[in-house]
Amino acid sequence: MTKDTGLADNIVVKRNDFLQMAYSLSIQEQRIILCCVSQIDSRERATQKDEFVVSVQQIHDIFGDDTQKNMYRGLRDATDRLGNRWIVKRSDDSKRVTKLRWVWKIQYNDDMGDITLNFSRDVLDYLSDISKTFTKYKLSDVSKFRCMYSIRIYELLQQWAGVGEVEYSLDDLKERLDLGKKYGRWADFKRNVIDISVDEINKFSNLQVSYGVRKSRRKITGVQFNFTTKRKNSKKEISSTNEADKMMEFVRANEKLTRGKSEYEIRKQMNKRK
Repeated sequence: MTKDTGLADNIVVKRNDFLQMAYSLSIQEQRIILCCVSQIDSRERATQKDEFVVSVQQIHDIFGDDTQKNMYRGLRDATDRLGNRWIVKRSDDSKRVTKLRWVWKIQYNDDMGDITLNFSRDVLDYLSDISKTFTKYKLSDVSKFRCMYSIRIYELLQQWAGVGEVEYSLDDLKERLDLGKKYGRWADFKRNVIDISVDEINKFSNLQVSYGVRKSRRKITGVQFNFTTKRKNSKKEISSTNEADKMMEFVRANEKLTRGKSEYEIRKQMNKRK
């Protein structure tokens, strides 16, 4: 079956204050949410009545790291869990905690192999009719992530793409990721969350990231991220690089023939061999 690349080019847009809230979703749950968020026109007002549909085939084509049979089962289970997932919003003094549901209706269609989702009214306030500061990125920029924390950390960095650096206190970062008491030791948090996420972001996304830590005495208290947006080569540059590689390969294979020859003369020899 032909891959559906159109959805991968969709743009995910979220208000920045939404990104600062705490939530935890499995990688499959995040994929469902992101595919649906990417269908929202962030300039228009969306309502609870708006349904967003994504098929298992589309998710497999974009994120396909599993057999389609296993993905059907995994997404069916993820659909069941999403109905009970919460986003935690804390007041500045942390004395008031508000919980928002991601969806108010969600269903899995076995016959069609697709998921239909209606976002909750509260969540739509952060995903549509956006006039405040926001963060956006292509769905394809996170499509190869396998760690559930990579997408969240990527979003927290992408929010500061125009600056190229951001520091989070260790407690704040763990709260954003909704870790609770999980990975209480820095070594465990570093190994299972930070290192894996930074590695995936560097390998698969449009960002190149490094990080350091802030210490108070001997205790780690903060994580400092520095990052840049990777430069995309133009078609002309790619073509030029490919031609140079071909010439080097030709010279290595025809050392005696090309010895002492100019670039122009070598190109003529290459054209004769075509």
